[in-house]
Amino acid sequence: MLWPKYWGVNDKGASPYLISCTNPFYSRNLIPQYISIVENECDHANNILEIKNKRPKDGHKKHFLVSVKGIDFVDDVSLLLIEWFEILKLLGVDKVEVFVVNAHVNVIRVLQFYQSEKFVTIKYLKYPHELPNKVNESWHQWSQNDLVPYHDSFYENLYSYEFMVPLDIDEFIMPVKHEDRTWLDLVLRTINRFKEKHEEFDAFPVTNRYFLLKSIHENETIEGIPKKLRFLSNIYRAANFTPNGGNAKTFMRTDRVLAVHNHFPFSCIGPENCRWFIVNLDDGQLSHYRIDCDNPECKESKANPTKDITLWKYKDEILENVNETLKRLKFFDKIL
Repeated sequence: MLWPKYWGVNDKGASPYLISCTNPFYSRNLIPQYISIVENECDHANNILEIKNKRPKDGHKKHFLVSVKGIDFVDDVSLLLIEWFEILKLLGVDKVEVFVVNAHVNVIRVLQFYQSEKFVTIKYLKYPHELPNKVNESWHQWSQNDLVPYHDSFYENLYSYEFMVPLDIDEFIMPVKHEDRTWLDLVLRTINRFKEKHEEFDAFPVTNRYFLLKSIHENETIEGIPKKLRFLSNIYRAANFTPNGGNAKTFMRTDRVLAVHNHFPFSCIGPENCRWFIVNLDDGQLSHYRIDCDNPECKESKANPTKDITLWKYKDEILENVNETLKRLKFFDKIL
């Protein structure tokens, strides 16, 4: 079961499972095209599932896949999404898979645009109607639902990318050092830090830091940067990182991880628990842009925010690319 029981039991719905089986043709170097799943041995099958064995023809993996769990909101966040995609492209992300439950028509247009650019893959997601699929109906079911798209994304792209990173559209992993421009720079720097340990690592978590839109600076404007651009225009964050790894996001190695979660891997191929090497706080952070929150860290951030313009090393490129995309989409009468 893809959910530790000590997190609570989902007794009002259905829990996701990872089912493993041996390939009976492995010794002959053959891979099945289809399988069926039955409840008991020798039962008659009433389903047939295609094996998605996506291996690059040249055997070369790309670096980074981002997976976005089921989008389920009606707000028009199309401009936010455009800015986010352009930042991810500059960070060296190769592909973003977005699972859609329900979204505004403009959001769909943006997703379709980036899909036509071969940067995004859209997957429409529908959960069984009898399950309590809203957070106020069942927190356990709502949380466990996320694990279905994440694992679909992870296993379908297992042989195509070196790392999978689950993200929400209000956050991204930011290389802090000025000379590090991409995620690859950050990962290579992290790998070099742990080489001397001579150990195998399965994942690289990046610690969370909140950028809160509601603070003593929320009404300030910055010349040359439209307030509509959430990420570029909000330059004040919490002074401290979220303690105990809370809300971290992780580079997960596709050749080592077995089961994934929003924040950390559940299980890995090693005989022990997953081993991860936390990205050095001076090297990278998860920049998490929340409108508001009320935990002690957030309250401190709102009262004593710290200026952080690390993202501005891409400022001109982000502005240019966002404007170009808006022109092509013909979304707004006036360009930003």
